[in-house]
Amino acid sequence: MVVEARPLVVDRLIALTAEYPDFQVAREVTSGVAALEMASWFRPHVVVVDEHLPDANGLQVCEHLHQGLEDAALILVAELHTDAVRLLAVEAGACGLISRTTSDDDLILALLRAAEGEFLMPRSVTLRLFRVERALRQQALRRHLQLRLGLIGSFIGAWWRRRPKG
Repeated sequence: MVVEARPLVVDRLIALTAEYPDFQVAREVTSGVAALEMASWFRPHVVVVDEHLPDANGLQVCEHLHQGLEDAALILVAELHTDAVRLLAVEAGACGLISRTTSDDDLILALLRAAEGEFLMPRSVTLRLFRVERALRQQALRRHLQLRLGLIGSFIGAWWRRRPKG
């Protein structure tokens, strides 16, 4: 499914995928609301979502699609390809990021890889995601240990106050 407001981009994707029998653009929609409605009906395997839609932000559309279609590969079409944008895309459920100027060969390769379940982000994004995940786990472990130590300290303090004197 293609979620794109620009007819030229939609026509390009349809023309490119027509050469591949495994691909078929089953639906093309021009708004976020229409994307959510169509996706719930047709359950696409790969969804290409533009970041700038007339009624919604593409990241928000990806997030909602990901909640309803956990197995679908979401590819965001974005102008900026910074790690920050890539991380936002991953948080929204996208497996990849492409631009409107992506070559035909790279676009088809991205679609094929996404359909196979591959994660299309560069290594730098993957490493940052692991670092963030590790930091969150360490933070949760610290909180858990502080809580346990606090409980142990409370227990020892209560025992110390109630111990027999003398």
